[in-house]
Amino acid sequence: MPILVDPNSTAERRISTEEYAALVERDGRGFRRNDDEEVKLKLWDTITEDWGKPVPGYMGLPLMLRMLTNRCSDCTWTTNTANAQQDFQQHVQSIRSGYETHRKAVAMPTITSSGTAIRCSGCSATYMSTGRCQMHIDAIQRQGGGHEKAHMLLVKRYALEPAVPAGTPIPKGPMASQVQQPQVLRPRRRRHRNRRSSHVNAS
Repeated sequence: MPILVDPNSTAERRISTEEYAALVERDGRGFRRNDDEEVKLKLWDTITEDWGKPVPGYMGLPLMLRMLTNRCSDCTWTTNTANAQQDFQQHVQSIRSGYETHRKAVAMPTITSSGTAIRCSGCSATYMSTGRCQMHIDAIQRQGGGHEKAHMLLVKRYALEPAVPAGTPIPKGPMASQVQQPQVLRPRRRRHRNRRSSHVNAS
């Protein structure tokens, strides 16, 4: 059960997790709190499509689940500035410009002050190996080719679990237990050993 710390003093009072969540919802911010047994929860990042770092289960959790962000429909680019639409246009322009300069780019050997290296003919970036240079070229070509119909989306950044694609059949039987669930990290409880003392009666 959390112990709420008054921000205006050092006073503390014990409240339930439901009361704490209601306070966060009402005031729109988290509060300093201590937990007897802190339960941490991993939230699903909808942009990177991966589990994020563990966060306290009720420390601003409602706020994080309501967090909105602008993202590109074709990549993981995001922005939360007031000029989101302008930022997005600059992002798409940069991707397309890179695609035009790298459409016929190749990895070329070159001489630098440090010795031999591999240079990208599209932007003059240098790499230590042909493989890394080619990965650079392929990534730019792949991004540019996929941004022809890119548009900006307003999405929720975090969720309790990964989204299920539309039309996915509901699993039945043993397969139902394999559905991915939110990752909850609970603190390990220490085992307390009872110390027994033996008394020896002197005869």
